[in-house]
Amino acid sequence: MIEIMYSTPKPERDRSESFLLVLTSRKVNGQRAYAFMEEHGEWNPDLNRYVHRISSILADEGTTFNQAHELYQNAKTKLAEQGFVHSFAPLLETPKELTVGDLELVGA
Repeated sequence: MIEIMYSTPKPERDRSESFLLVLTSRKVNGQRAYAFMEEHGEWNPDLNRYVHRISSILADEGTTFNQAHELYQNAKTKLAEQGFVHSFAPLLETPKELTVGDLELVGA
């Protein structure tokens, strides 16, 4: 799952700030492990471009889907409370209800 949370209705030069939330899976020692990453992006006037920084990541070998999903949901709730209420979630394929197996479509 990938979702971008914005504080503005659409990305705007010199104004926008965003957080990218990623929940994905990977194989570790033959077992499925899940990872959560949060990346912060904002306009940098000195560089005249948008810059991104990873603000948190969890990619431990034994992380379960439920643990990673809880981190994802907690981050999303915290960001919404801070005014990041506009969301963009690119679809990986035809819209449908996501399952745990769908997360394997996103590489870590």
